[in-house]
Amino acid sequence: MITENFKIAISLFKRQDFDLMALTDKQVEALKLLHPSNKEFSQILYGGSAGGGKTFLGVDWLLFMCFAYPETRYFIARDQLKQIMMSTYVTLVEVCRLWGLSYGEDYKLDGKYNIIKFCNGSEICLIDVAYKPKDPEFHDLGSTEYTCGFFEEAGGIHREAFKYLNLRVGRWKNDQYGIKDKVLVSANPTKNWLYRHFFKPWKDKAEEKGVKYIQSLPKDNRHLPESYVEKLKNEPDKVKRERLYYGNWDYDDDETRMISDDSITSMFENTHVEGSDKWITADIAYQGSDKYVLFYWEGLAIKDVKSVDKSNGKQVLHILEEYKKRHRVKGSNVIFDADGVGQGLTGHIAGSKEFKANGKAKNQIYKNIKTECAYKFAELVEEGEVWFDYDLQAKEKELLIQDLENLKTWRADEDGKMEIIPKKEWKKQMNGRSPDYFDNFNMRMLPFLKNNRIESGDNFNSIFTM
Repeated sequence: MITENFKIAISLFKRQDFDLMALTDKQVEALKLLHPSNKEFSQILYGGSAGGGKTFLGVDWLLFMCFAYPETRYFIARDQLKQIMMSTYVTLVEVCRLWGLSYGEDYKLDGKYNIIKFCNGSEICLIDVAYKPKDPEFHDLGSTEYTCGFFEEAGGIHREAFKYLNLRVGRWKNDQYGIKDKVLVSANPTKNWLYRHFFKPWKDKAEEKGVKYIQSLPKDNRHLPESYVEKLKNEPDKVKRERLYYGNWDYDDDETRMISDDSITSMFENTHVEGSDKWITADIAYQGSDKYVLFYWEGLAIKDVKSVDKSNGKQVLHILEEYKKRHRVKGSNVIFDADGVGQGLTGHIAGSKEFKANGKAKNQIYKNIKTECAYKFAELVEEGEVWFDYDLQAKEKELLIQDLENLKTWRADEDGKMEIIPKKEWKKQMNGRSPDYFDNFNMRMLPFLKNNRIESGDNFNSIFTM
């Protein structure tokens, strides 16, 4: 049977009286925002370091909700079900024990369907949200309706999974109890969508309506053993120490990176960039693992993107011709990657420009033309002169940002010339994926180089008529 102490706790929770619950000040702050009576916030990120009491807060909140509002339904989502069972569920069992809840009587785990069922009909579904290439929009998660949800260790959760499950909350007995749709997100600092969606707006004091970040550091948790705090504080790895002890989201001290996170983020906000002459850049690929990606530009504003997973030679030419016609771009303002399979496009678009990555640089301090363009692009992005004025799908945007985050300087060659990270090393950092989006940015820099006489692709090659 439910203990008297827990009945009192539920009563206090419903009245928003958290003083007797042995919570930290930051956990109380979060619970006030998560409480059904708070109609202002729907997405709360809590944590931002190790030891802030993230998991304890999450399971405590869900337990209160389950027992305070019978027959409601929630989820705990993580990138692997195994991690939920080995970590989050273990914490939940411990919290239940602290409240005197009895397994088998007050709650039990349905291992077949991965659902924690409570004696009053409430449920918590345990959801594996690992990314699957065959299901990029996470439709396999189904159409289950939830009251609220908890994203645990969201640094490993794909943005699309977060978006999909957000659409599923607020749809199970919320109206009956007057519960606002809410999700709690826990995470340590990481440079992905969490940084852009939660942290940077918080840092800039420009959080979106309904979104809140609550930073909780080890020093905020009085329940932590002092030895654990000292261990975090004295962590020899600087990046880990910055992330896990100081809660520093701008922890990346990789001096080889050419574009900062703030500048990458600003690319999607630079509305001051004015359009002018029209250009098309095309990174050619077909029947392989790389994507065939085209950008349409007006000045340095990207207005349209076309991405094709697979195409044969004839289709590559047809796609480019149709793209050129649709955007009314003259042939001399089309730049294509003339290395590899791109050689076959030579001569098919009159006046078009060939981009040969290993070609001779205009300025001899650079190893090749690709390096010179990359430095020019990084310079313009840092100056806020590039605007991505196109609504990419979330998955594509993540890949594009990943390309730019991994643009780095490389050791000087034997002649001491400036160089960027080789593509094979770049691909290693991105799990074998080629930086197709970056290649389009790079090609657009050709007209900006000094002594920028560019080879015209007029020597006919028939491979794209096959």
